[in-house]
Amino acid sequence: RVGVELGAGLGLPSIVAANLGVSMKASDGDDVVLKLLEENVRSNFPDDTKRVTVHKLVWDASVKRKMLRKALCITEDQRVRLLMGSGVLYGADSSVFEAFAHVCDMICRKNTLIVLAHGQGAAPGVHDTTNVYFEEMQRRGFKVSIVPSMNLHEDYQRSGCVVHLLKKKKKKKTTITTTTTTKKKNNNKKAKRASFRPPSPKLTRFEENLRKLQAEQKLKMKKMQMKERAVEENRRRIQEERERRLKAKALRRSAVLERRTAAAAAKVTTVAADDNYEGATAANGWQPDHDAAAAISAADAADAAAAARRVPFPSSSVEFYEEKLKSLSEKSNLEEIFGRASKLDRSGEFTL
Repeated sequence: RVGVELGAGLGLPSIVAANLGVSMKASDGDDVVLKLLEENVRSNFPDDTKRVTVHKLVWDASVKRKMLRKALCITEDQRVRLLMGSGVLYGADSSVFEAFAHVCDMICRKNTLIVLAHGQGAAPGVHDTTNVYFEEMQRRGFKVSIVPSMNLHEDYQRSGCVVHLLKKKKKKKTTITTTTTTKKKNNNKKAKRASFRPPSPKLTRFEENLRKLQAEQKLKMKKMQMKERAVEENRRRIQEERERRLKAKALRRSAVLERRTAAAAAKVTTVAADDNYEGATAANGWQPDHDAAAAISAADAADAAAAARRVPFPSSSVEFYEEKLKSLSEKSNLEEIFGRASKLDRSGEFTL
């Protein structure tokens, strides 16, 4: 299993693929970059430098397949199963895209998988596969597909990275069958069986690891979605509980306000009834008996206190109380005798 990286730069994709079991050929067209690439490979594989070999390759639209295999040191018994490129489609020169498509076509065989990754600095039309390169590859018989963003790492999802997969379309095999008039139906069935070729269940180690990584990414995304749903459900429950408590509190407040309003209304009604009753009795020139009795009891208490002290009770006080008692039946305005209505004691006692 041999893999090729075009425009390798520092060769990080080649190093990762080599750790997954692919014998990588890292290529670039710049001499300075090739020196840095060799140093990076030696630092990652100090004991086995053959796992990633470094080669100089300049893209040319007229290069032949044999020249490419010779430049990359690919023998006849080796098959290139993987072709990679990261950030190689940039700028606006269509001739470079056509040369890159020609090199990819010359390197690839029918089972070669092309993996291209592009960031935000890619050329126009690369992310949506409308670039000249993808049009040329489709014309050459390649099928283009985009890896779903949910299968990529979170960092690459946020950065807007896009990964394209390209593979040559399989040519339909035609079978020629000789039939006779007597066995036409049987021969047709045999021809259908012969034309059907089930897909091979064998996968390369790289494809198996790629599928495992995709399955792990799907599982991780599923767990994240379940966690987000649980958090959202918890928030919803908290919000419902908060609204329920606020509603109950509002109901309690409204009930207390209604009780207070009813009590205030009853109090106002009672005071108004008492005022009407007292106004009616004052208009008729009559006061309740308990008011007169209270006045007499106050006078008796004053007489008793004066007698106890052996001090002659002043006649002026007796005359004062008598005049007040006489005025109860003469005056209609009760506020002159009892003060304001708010100071009136409902037990029947008052103070002069």
